[in-house]
Amino acid sequence: MDDEIALPKLIGWYERNVERTPTLALIRAIVQGAFPLLPTSRVLSLGREWELIEAVRADFGDPEFGFFVQCQVEGYRRERSSSGEGFYLAYLVSDQAQRHYDTFRERLSYNGFYSVRSETFRKCYPVECDWLREYFRRMMMEEAEPDWAAVRRGFILTGAPPVWVYYAVSREEAREAGEAGERAWVSGKTRVLAKRLKGDRAEYGRAAVEALYYTALAVSPSAWTFTVVPGAAAEFPLPYQIGFQFRSRKNEFMTDA
Repeated sequence: MDDEIALPKLIGWYERNVERTPTLALIRAIVQGAFPLLPTSRVLSLGREWELIEAVRADFGDPEFGFFVQCQVEGYRRERSSSGEGFYLAYLVSDQAQRHYDTFRERLSYNGFYSVRSETFRKCYPVECDWLREYFRRMMMEEAEPDWAAVRRGFILTGAPPVWVYYAVSREEAREAGEAGERAWVSGKTRVLAKRLKGDRAEYGRAAVEALYYTALAVSPSAWTFTVVPGAAAEFPLPYQIGFQFRSRKNEFMTDA
């Protein structure tokens, strides 16, 4: 049986045990941060060099691999971007890769490494925070335990723009919510397919976990003391586990909330 872990360690547990960030998703996030107008669909796969790229990641380790990719992107922007060429992944293992790494790493480290999340993440994250905050509030204020899925669905189907709807609910769930809900789902799916962001589905999961973590701490700093059992999420979803701990100590948290 999975052991309980402290809430602040939830994200790390999730990355290690649930879903390792795919190399392609990691590269896409960095590339999109450097080229905001370049759709992630321009980076469809790791191409024929995928084994070399994966080997570089394994050799560096994830944090340093992120630096390495950022260094290659910086080199590309200076040397190729003016020509109008689209970024291509083989550039990561080109003959100039080591030179780019040596040249840019110190400057990037000094300035602070930064890469943005994908467009899907940016759309969904505030909505996830909103519904989690409302769910926790109801857990503390109402006599009956709220239906966490119903609260979530209410925010998802009324938020805009609905790019993330495709990942958040199924079409059957959208139909149950009514005609407006299904229209939102169809609109969201259409936009996602148009942008070819389907590869970012995994990132939605991480966005939801981070939203859970930060929202709980925003409601009360005492959430640092909460524990969760990620492996039990199928039967007891993580929001329920956190919400129930708020509920059991609601008198203590009323002022914070």
